[in-house]
Amino acid sequence: MENLNTFAPGSALDQITGLHSRHQFFCWAEPLVRDQLPYAVLVLNLEHFKQITDTGGYDAGDIALALVADVLRASLRNCDIAARLDRDEFVIGLWQATQGYAQAVALRIHSVLANQSISFLDRTIRCTVHIGVAASFPDLEAGMAGVANRADEALARARQSGRGQAVLAGA
Repeated sequence: MENLNTFAPGSALDQITGLHSRHQFFCWAEPLVRDQLPYAVLVLNLEHFKQITDTGGYDAGDIALALVADVLRASLRNCDIAARLDRDEFVIGLWQATQGYAQAVALRIHSVLANQSISFLDRTIRCTVHIGVAASFPDLEAGMAGVANRADEALARARQSGRGQAVLAGA
């Protein structure tokens, strides 16, 4: 596996998390889609982010986002990518990954974060996530948008299922 996690010098990273941008994520995916290689997408949402920022301010929110980013980076191979999509949402791309491998990565991330907390202004804040998981294989024709949409739908089901859930698309 090659390291597809490199971009042109000067490519902007998210200033808070150091993760790639949404644009870089889709650039990473182009050769996978073009060559119809299997990949998986995980979409994550940091739970109770508003409560974290209401309780500890934006600095606490930044610390929580950085913690999630650190866990994501530690959970991925060099050929995979993690990006910050929005305020409290992240996306992961797994190169040549099966649905089973993607689910295992999601459970590992979930487990590590469930045992993490941040201390801020004499408060302890737990950082938990919802995760939606989808794989391109065997439907390699779906394209990145289709796989990402399935992961996002799984994320919506994870949110409805209760706190700290990882849900597989189609399950």
